[in-house]
Amino acid sequence: MLKLLLQELMRCDQDDIHAQLLGQLVGHWGEHAFIQAADRAEQQRMTQIVLAMLRHATPRAVEQVAHTAVFLDAINRRLDSTVGFYRKIGMVTAEAFSAIASPAGNKLNFELDANDDDVILLRKLCSTPELPHTSHAPDDGNDAGEQVASMLHEESNDDGDDGDADPDAIVRPIDELSEEEEEEEEKEALSLMGDWRLRYP
Repeated sequence: MLKLLLQELMRCDQDDIHAQLLGQLVGHWGEHAFIQAADRAEQQRMTQIVLAMLRHATPRAVEQVAHTAVFLDAINRRLDSTVGFYRKIGMVTAEAFSAIASPAGNKLNFELDANDDDVILLRKLCSTPELPHTSHAPDDGNDAGEQVASMLHEESNDDGDDGDADPDAIVRPIDELSEEEEEEEEKEALSLMGDWRLRYP
């Protein structure tokens, strides 16, 4: 099913269709039942699928999803989890959406360890620009829901300034892989989607 969704997403150029497909995946990824019942491997596979979708969805579609209650609830459930790994994949996903939805500023940064294997893998899937790493302790998820809501729901007061934005300040997903490596990543994502079944409707 998800393989068909990806194929449809790659064929379609309409923002609303992209947003609908991405929103459905995010909704399932953030469901309470899925978070509680799925094991670590399934959680990671589903997160990889969501992040891989970001490479194909239009920026406008990602922005639409990032401002929905479904997305915010999904992130908050991850951040509220008592399992450190689940909070971590929630933070990486929130950062990835924020990097696209708020390219000119106000991007989320949970100061995750840039050398963490899980963080490296997930950021590579969506080609999220590496965020500055500091010596501060990683955010443990407390009050992170408010940070997500305030940053992603902040309304711009400068109407019509889009045309004056500095092009160098606009951050979009960056693909730093060679063509061969990119093809391998795409095949891996498609394979994951082909094997995945929605077990918790």
